[in-house]
Amino acid sequence: MRTRGLLPLLLCLLVLWGCTPKNPQAPTLSVGQVDMDRPASRECLADVPFPGESCLGIAPLDGDLLLLTDGNQGPKLSLLSGKGEYPLGNLPYPVMELFHIGSDGVSFYNESSREVTLLNLDLTEQLQFTVPSDAIGSPILSQDTSTLYYGTGSEIRALDRNTGKQEVLLSCIASYQNMDALLLDDSILQCTIVPKGQKGHILFLDTATGELLYDDTRFPQISIWEDWCYTSVPEGCTQSLVFGPIGQTPQSLVPEDPDARGFFLPLSHRTITYTQKGGQLNLRCYDLDTGHCIASLKAESSYVPLSAVQGPGELVYLLSQEGSSTRLYAWDLAKSPCSDSQNYVTPYYTAENPDLAGLAKCQEYARQLSQRHGVDILLWKDVLTFTPWDYDITPEYLVPVLMRELKQLDTRLSHYPKGMLKALAADYDGVHICLARQIRGKAETDSLHTANGLQYFNGNSVYIALTVGRDTEYTLYHELFHVMDSFIQLRSAAYDRWEALNPPGFAYDRDYLKNQQRDGSAYQEAFIDTYSMSFPEEDRARIMEYAMTDGNARYFSSDAMQAKLRQLSKGIREAFGLRKSPEIYLWEQYLDTPLAYQK
Repeated sequence: MRTRGLLPLLLCLLVLWGCTPKNPQAPTLSVGQVDMDRPASRECLADVPFPGESCLGIAPLDGDLLLLTDGNQGPKLSLLSGKGEYPLGNLPYPVMELFHIGSDGVSFYNESSREVTLLNLDLTEQLQFTVPSDAIGSPILSQDTSTLYYGTGSEIRALDRNTGKQEVLLSCIASYQNMDALLLDDSILQCTIVPKGQKGHILFLDTATGELLYDDTRFPQISIWEDWCYTSVPEGCTQSLVFGPIGQTPQSLVPEDPDARGFFLPLSHRTITYTQKGGQLNLRCYDLDTGHCIASLKAESSYVPLSAVQGPGELVYLLSQEGSSTRLYAWDLAKSPCSDSQNYVTPYYTAENPDLAGLAKCQEYARQLSQRHGVDILLWKDVLTFTPWDYDITPEYLVPVLMRELKQLDTRLSHYPKGMLKALAADYDGVHICLARQIRGKAETDSLHTANGLQYFNGNSVYIALTVGRDTEYTLYHELFHVMDSFIQLRSAAYDRWEALNPPGFAYDRDYLKNQQRDGSAYQEAFIDTYSMSFPEEDRARIMEYAMTDGNARYFSSDAMQAKLRQLSKGIREAFGLRKSPEIYLWEQYLDTPLAYQK
């Protein structure tokens, strides 16, 4: 059940906001906790010691940094300044999302004891009471402690603790109901529900009337600070960082890298973004007032940031994790300034209200690439020109994502010899590459739930649909080779005895469902993976996608894989008239002995 939509909700939040909370100060930590001037900590990114064996979460609390740690004596809350700590005892699921942090302290729910506890700003216990016996999930307490909001599985209720009177805000049957946050001076309740057998939903309810303001499955997390509203919304392969001050239409920060994930720093109207690739952590800090990147840092680290909190001065605290190990970093923005003057803030675009001018530029760029490479590149609404009967395709409308994908597509198609793709397209009534946000199977067709790539035909025209994102490169090479495979078999005998290259006793499943049950460990030296054992065509397409991409030499170290890659490469050369070419093509990079023609 979709209601007003995210844009109207944001506008509603901005308009309704009438009470400006007290402006908390940045954490004023004690000397020695984080001293960036010490010789051992003069780098831009410094380790911060914290009590306990493992840090599970961080959050600002009235000038301090609140830590949730899990030590030898169990989980506890503590202040990095050392001004207070509170043991949590038998709290079964110690995650920061269970704690509600306000201007007066911290409240949390213990599911084992069914008690809500309220702590003041120095983590001294102020209040503790038992919730109703029919409550499920985690309840939430209003700032004045007078009202408890909770779910029963069939209803979301408000309990007046002084009178005992209960009011039903919303009737909704769900196996899980969690009260996440209270916004706008407790006027809006944010909660999560999971109906049985369905996806989870995030709801926003008017606490005075019970009106459902917003309902979606994308789980945007909305926060309010002074007169600004912030939310991070999953959008296909990227994340929309949406914000806005009172009285203005929401805006969006579009990071330099669409793969980046981000955290808002409301205290300073900034955003921290990060990407983690190849053991390198790339951090950037954007000023939301100017739209400029004001600090950037690349560090050798395999730790992935989980959250970010504004510290004193220009310090930002990053709680990061690798596996089960956590680390707290302090990033000194002043020591890693960025001179980038580009404005990364744009209007907030949606599928209903996209960036038409930007999409027109993307379409013109796609036409140029189509002419250059000899294939037809389709995007936005053009991907719906023809769609398969068994899958639904959702167009991508975000211009930065499409522009990045087009640039990458240009590079990847350039790896094929000049004229090769034009010759391939001429054998059909065109080859069309569609850049989509999502490919979902239709329930009534017994197709896959989701797909990264898809090949389908309209008469003699072949279509390749790709979901944009990190796996586009592999998917492109894989699906495009399926088209090439048929072309090659009509012009070369290289694959006629393909199955003789497999180990004795091996047979392809020739059934995708059957393949999912296969244990292929006995034949792993002759295949990329178990999926390669489904069909000969999938075997060759998998070889091609791994041969065309970096860092895959280990997959071709065996004699069996060398023989397969050599035979696949011979087929391509014979079919496309490349037998006497002296060039070593990208898909031949892992061959022990080159096939390149030598005079």
